[in-house]
Amino acid sequence: EDLQDRLEQFKTRREQLEGIFDIAGHDLKLAELQARSGAEDFWTLPQEDRTPVLRDIRLLGALVEEWHSFAEDLEELETGLG
Repeated sequence: EDLQDRLEQFKTRREQLEGIFDIAGHDLKLAELQARSGAEDFWTLPQEDRTPVLRDIRLLGALVEEWHSFAEDLEELETGLG
């Protein structure tokens, strides 16, 4: 196999995993949580109501950031080999 074939396999696998891990759904959920935390009254809520939102923002943010970084690296590799 040459590098171009391997790259195509990686792209196919990435697309499969993107669906399995529901990256689009996580992106939407992250945007909703960020909007919620940006609401004017968010910081007046009790800490026990804010903490899960902030925790989920941190966790989902790390997950989708890592995923998008991986996807960008793969695209750069494809561009370099193309």
